[in-house]
Amino acid sequence: MDNNLLGELNKVNTKGDLSKFIMSLVHDLKKNKAQWENDDLSSFLEAMSAWVDDMDGLYGERKNLTVDGEYWKLFAEMLFAAKYYE
Repeated sequence: MDNNLLGELNKVNTKGDLSKFIMSLVHDLKKNKAQWENDDLSSFLEAMSAWVDDMDGLYGERKNLTVDGEYWKLFAEMLFAAKYYE
């Protein structure tokens, strides 16, 4: 696992942090494409979907994790908007 990206992931607390992290992923993909298991949009989105389906295994044990339905909708809106946003 990439320690630089993991370090940046652990710092995400705001909208700006998220935007910066997403751009870090873009730069890492361009620089280290051979290290990415899912290096095209289709496989990336498929892996994201599979991870969401399985994430309870990772987070299910955490008693303090609550994710409001609003956040799921917001994330879906981000993905959808990126299809058209310039």
